Amino acid sequence: MPTAPRRRAPDPCSDWKTVPNWCALRDQYIAYIGVERGVSKHTSTAYASDIGFFLHSVFEHGVKDLALVQRTHVVAFLEQSASLSARTRARRLSAVKMFFRFLHQEHIIPNDPTQTMHAPRLPHTLPRTLSIDEVTALLECPPCNTPYGLRDRAMLEVLYATGVRVSELVGMRIDHVHMPLSIVKVRGKGGRERIVPIGTQAHAALDVYMGSVRPLWATRDQLALFLSHRGTQLTRQWFWQMIRHYAQRIGYTGDVSPHMVRHSFATHLLANGADLRAIQEMLGHRDITTTQKYTAVAQKELIETYDRTHPRAQRTDTKE
Repeated sequence: MPTAPRRRAPDPCSDWKTVPNWCALRDQYIAYIGVERGVSKHTSTAYASDIGFFLHSVFEHGVKDLALVQRTHVVAFLEQSASLSARTRARRLSAVKMFFRFLHQEHIIPNDPTQTMHAPRLPHTLPRTLSIDEVTALLECPPCNTPYGLRDRAMLEVLYATGVRVSELVGMRIDHVHMPLSIVKVRGKGGRERIVPIGTQAHAALDVYMGSVRPLWATRDQLALFLSHRGTQLTRQWFWQMIRHYAQRIGYTGDVSPHMVRHSFATHLLANGADLRAIQEMLGHRDITTTQKYTAVAQKELIETYDRTHPRAQRTDTKE
């Protein structure tokens, strides 16, 4: 499979960078949310971009002092983002609110113009999942007669066996794997670590990859578990392309993402009687309410199965 070129995120307009201290304040803020708030590197990068766009917006409105930013400037910035998704707009507001909270806490500005602003409620949508048959077809799609296929199969098996995020998967290290106990150490958001078991099939696929493929590509000082043929750590973008490639190979017509496999992991465990707290621990969720969304998915699938298979489950509207 050809490796997709790595796309660089769009750089916000740089005119605001001419204002003294604005670059330094943005950098201090990003360091703050990474260390003090435990925000992931991926989210920090997105917030840095959001703040860059915001500072460009207020610069265009003639503001050269952050202490002079008003609520109307934030509203105007959000209106400029109207064409983006609701989730992206909510993230941008969150980034700006946290930015001004930081500036106010550090006594850089006297007042926080976003203090009374609240993010709009996002529409409630159930996580999209794959069926067990679809997951099986996806996991068995990579060929077992090439090093690339063996690596890809091991990655897909570990993804489904553990329910990790794609960033956690590509960030796994060789010393995070304990094969005798069939467990992996996962470093999640905010640097929090958790231990997740891997099943028999994932263990077998990983054992083959680690024994016969990784030694072909790894240098002595390379700690990343999953490698390219050049011996470098794989990226999230590469894995997205890889999983879509195999989804097309099995004839799946929808858009498959690594997070869909994560959702499928949790939903299939819950449907087979797993405890919600155990699923929360394996997924690395801080709050149980984040995990509870999978109960709605399981209930929806249960109703659909009942309607499809029970001989007297046909629901028709009758009028007398």
